[in-house]
Amino acid sequence: MLWEEIPLWQGIEFTNPVILEKANNMLQDMICRDKNRAGIIIWSIANETQPSAGRDKVLIDLVTKTHELDNTRLVSAAFNNCTFVKDSACFILNDNLAKVLDVVGINKYLGWYNAFPIDPEKIKWNIELNKPLIISEFGGESLSGHHGSADEAQSWSEEYQELLYKNNLIAFKNIPNLRGITPWVLFDFRSPNRWLPGYQDGWNRKGLILDKELRKKAWYIMKKYYEEVGK
Repeated sequence: MLWEEIPLWQGIEFTNPVILEKANNMLQDMICRDKNRAGIIIWSIANETQPSAGRDKVLIDLVTKTHELDNTRLVSAAFNNCTFVKDSACFILNDNLAKVLDVVGINKYLGWYNAFPIDPEKIKWNIELNKPLIISEFGGESLSGHHGSADEAQSWSEEYQELLYKNNLIAFKNIPNLRGITPWVLFDFRSPNRWLPGYQDGWNRKGLILDKELRKKAWYIMKKYYEEVGK
């Protein structure tokens, strides 16, 4: 089952009419090309964009156009701007775009770019409770075959990535409208801007599997999770 997305990501200049024209063309090309592929279940119009008047208008118009081009599939976008409210121990999302989508996607790297705000089992979620929610990205990096502390992100160990996955799955249990999760990402992949010597060396190491198909410890956590939820 595929979530297919046009490349509107982060710092897009939404007030530029050229951008709007390109976005519309990409959306139409994607749907016309792939609408007969049975595996596609979701069209996505953006990834990790930040709310603004210009952005909201462009993306809400794209949602409408997507439904016009194909009224048989769900429309979504992925957000990374959900915030933690300490007083309520709760993640919330204030974004007008979420209100017009069929499915809400959340990219949240708990334990990687930021530490868990509280113990994972105590985290609550209040994000568009009337809609299905998918964790569209989560995870962290480790160097395949490198072993060390499970308590320090800077260890880059398989053990830290393994524990990170365990803790994320605990936190996700508290999402009342959760309908799916997908880790980022299955395989390590080339990424020229990842420069950390000895660990990245031009690779994104968030994969559950090394490029040579060597499975990291976290892969087995997700294998067990999917086997259990599939019963």
